[in-house]
Amino acid sequence: MRCSVARSSLAGALAAAITACSAGGAGVAPVPHRAGEAKTTRATFTIQWTNPSVPASVRRKDTISPSAQSVGVLINGSTAAVANRTTQPTQSIALQAPVGTDVFIFNIYDLPNAQGTLLGSATVTQLIVDGAANVVSAVIQAICAQTNIQYVQPSTVSPVLLGYSGLTGSFARSVSSLELVGPSPETLQVGPEDADGNVIISGTGGTIQYTFSGSAATITPLNGANLQLTPLSTTPTSAASTLMAAAPSCPSAYVSISSSPAIYAQVTGDFVLLLDWHGTTVDTLNINSGDVLFGYASGNNWMLAYNKVTGTITHYGPLLQNSQVVQSAVPNSLAAFTNDLDDTICADPSGGYTYISLNCSFIFGTVIGTAVAIASSTWSTGTSSTSNNFFVASPSTVYAFTVYNGTPFATLSSSSVVGLATDDQISRVYVFRSTSPYAVQYTEALSGGTNESWITVVPAFGATDTDNDDIYVFGTGGVLQAATTAGTALPGFNLGIGSPAALVVVSVNEH
Repeated sequence: MRCSVARSSLAGALAAAITACSAGGAGVAPVPHRAGEAKTTRATFTIQWTNPSVPASVRRKDTISPSAQSVGVLINGSTAAVANRTTQPTQSIALQAPVGTDVFIFNIYDLPNAQGTLLGSATVTQLIVDGAANVVSAVIQAICAQTNIQYVQPSTVSPVLLGYSGLTGSFARSVSSLELVGPSPETLQVGPEDADGNVIISGTGGTIQYTFSGSAATITPLNGANLQLTPLSTTPTSAASTLMAAAPSCPSAYVSISSSPAIYAQVTGDFVLLLDWHGTTVDTLNINSGDVLFGYASGNNWMLAYNKVTGTITHYGPLLQNSQVVQSAVPNSLAAFTNDLDDTICADPSGGYTYISLNCSFIFGTVIGTAVAIASSTWSTGTSSTSNNFFVASPSTVYAFTVYNGTPFATLSSSSVVGLATDDQISRVYVFRSTSPYAVQYTEALSGGTNESWITVVPAFGATDTDNDDIYVFGTGGVLQAATTAGTALPGFNLGIGSPAALVVVSVNEH
């Protein structure tokens, strides 16, 4: 905020003018001239106070804080005047200054009588000439007391868990912890605040200073005010990463950052619980009636749902918003998504046979019997084959196919099959059964079975986290269990959720 002092021809008095929210000379206490001192002359300084209702987005660093209650003026190190804020938007302050070159200091406080916390200041050197109209101009610069870090909500809402500090006292809310749920990047806005929690807009002056320790995310500066966080895979036992950030000319602030897969547990009644790998409910989401989740398209950040009655496949945003029907399939089919091919694979079990199709339209193979589960192996890093594999199961047999080849390259006899899941990071297929053992781990060639004895519920659906190689089972009784491939149960699970309709786990680094 610009401040000016106008000198008159009257010697012995100095008036100061600062730009702020009061008018007239009310509240001004000039220091009188004493005999024997240097000759002084008069000037006027006008201040324009900031209206507290002005949006924070337009309060720049050179704007006087809306919490300001008084101004103190020093000339050559001695107090020359103290002015309390009045009810007017502008206010004049009378001063006396020695003729010659003087140093003026203007200090803005949050209490009357130049008391309380310093909110802003300006120092100017001005030549005061006797017999001339002196004008002293100053731009009050806000003083930063803390770096405030805020979460910038994206246009397409994505799941994230936030913790805040500064909920009490004078400071505004500032992010103290953040969990990136799923693969979506998130953005933080880093800005300065004064001691009373007023946002200071620094414009283009300076850049954010930051350091980052840990492996939960990578940090990319977007501009002078924002940092983008891109999640990386971590295990449930990993310590959270720490972001230290400082707005220009501000103290540092710290944010604890972790990342997690997004676990979509759909129950009957057309709603979905979104969980992290602590078993914490991130959100409760609605889904269109009859739609059932079956996969995730990483290229477009879409959740995919299939409606068995209508045969339609619908894309949803990460929080199941902005739904859009994208294609039609045969009703009463099974569906899986392959990210490497960016396409849907369907199994149509009509007529006693199961027809397999890419894009749910092009038939390229058949499987004897009626399919009960389908899964896609979509990571090109899988070690069992160099091409995309997918797996289809009847209640008694599991078949492994490569794309465009209707002849299975492997088969497996297994009774009571109810579901399938894959993890290409370790080239594994999980066969879920309604009788004990409830889940068995195989290679993609359907060999080397290993029982997952930690499962104590009858599975309705199973899924894997391909970052951490964790396994999730949604039981027919509504209990969601989770464990590592070594069979160590993940804390926070064994949750009773509701009658299961689907289970989709979106890894942080989904291919």
